[in-house]
Amino acid sequence: MFRMQVWNEGSRVYQDVRVRGDHLGAQGFDVAQPGVPATEYDSPHALQRDKDDLQDEKHVFCGIDTSSGKRFFDNADFPPQWETEEGGSHENA
Repeated sequence: MFRMQVWNEGSRVYQDVRVRGDHLGAQGFDVAQPGVPATEYDSPHALQRDKDDLQDEKHVFCGIDTSSGKRFFDNADFPPQWETEEGGSHENA
């Protein structure tokens, strides 16, 4: 299974999201919380379609493989600067 996450600049963490939409695609999202569970996908391709619908200049999204816990990114999906779990950093040029 896969989930989409959004970067929260204030907390400096990725948070699971609940995607809103219909058969035409994703039209918005809410941060997942108790009572508002994260949207789960059977494939990374389905997640990517919704992520493409939601991508804009205000939000940074990534996908996460729930079986391994590994995140996957597009080049545009990195926050301007963030620290990796290994202690390194990535700067988006």
